[in-house]
Amino acid sequence: MPYSHQNRRDGLFIIDLDNPHNLPSFLPQGGMWEIADVQWNPHSSWSNYILSTSGEKLLVWNLGQSSKTHIEHILQSHIRAITDINWHNSTPSRLATCAIDSWVWLWDLRAGTNPTTKIKPTMESATQVKWNFRNEHILASSHNNQVLVWDERKGSKPINEINAHDSKIYGVNWSRFSDHEITTCSLDKTIKKWDASKETASNEPLSVIRTEYPVWRARSLPFGRGILAQPQRGRNALDMYRYDLLDAPVHTFEGFSEMVTEFVWRGRGGDDDNPSMWKYFV
Repeated sequence: MPYSHQNRRDGLFIIDLDNPHNLPSFLPQGGMWEIADVQWNPHSSWSNYILSTSGEKLLVWNLGQSSKTHIEHILQSHIRAITDINWHNSTPSRLATCAIDSWVWLWDLRAGTNPTTKIKPTMESATQVKWNFRNEHILASSHNNQVLVWDERKGSKPINEINAHDSKIYGVNWSRFSDHEITTCSLDKTIKKWDASKETASNEPLSVIRTEYPVWRARSLPFGRGILAQPQRGRNALDMYRYDLLDAPVHTFEGFSEMVTEFVWRGRGGDDDNPSMWKYFV
């Protein structure tokens, strides 16, 4: 797993979970920018690959490569800082990025270091980009309080626009069980589920969760029908909700002394998530 030490943000620390007491390996990235985001490829066939963001640059790490840094590619098409990265859910070599410059870029590492598709949807900066779990051609991006749904085969015109919140969106997550359900969360203290297949004019949320805090992330559970919510501030805990019981969390993960900065569901080491395990970073 990638590990960021509090005094070293200029590279990756790799921890061997089979030997967690061993000192982690440190892979320097070079340059002046600190690493902001790290994502390991979720596919077993590409398990040596890691993405990290550093300002407007996207670094592709290959742990199977015999070099000092293991950096295989530096991808640079954004002109402002990258805000989100997302590996494709069915094609291991593909990924999407978005940035403050508002662009959404689609990449295929088999095709080299240039984007395969570019989308310039709006003048608003982008905060999230996420591939659909069940439809390989569909993705969504968030811009201020709006979510745009894209079919990559149809160019730079969204197939749906959802005016989802009263404040900025910082979390977008597709359902693992339906190709048209999408969850959004915002600093307006709500988590909403939408039917992304409906026309904009008639689109009302399928459900709304109201919280006491601005919501930074809200992600579908890999088991059952529910959501795990991460506060942006005001609460050092994670709240789990069921869609049939929206008034209050069904469980709260407490014990953190500081704000939780990120969480991800832990996989089995293959292409599917393991519903019995999850991990978090603070």
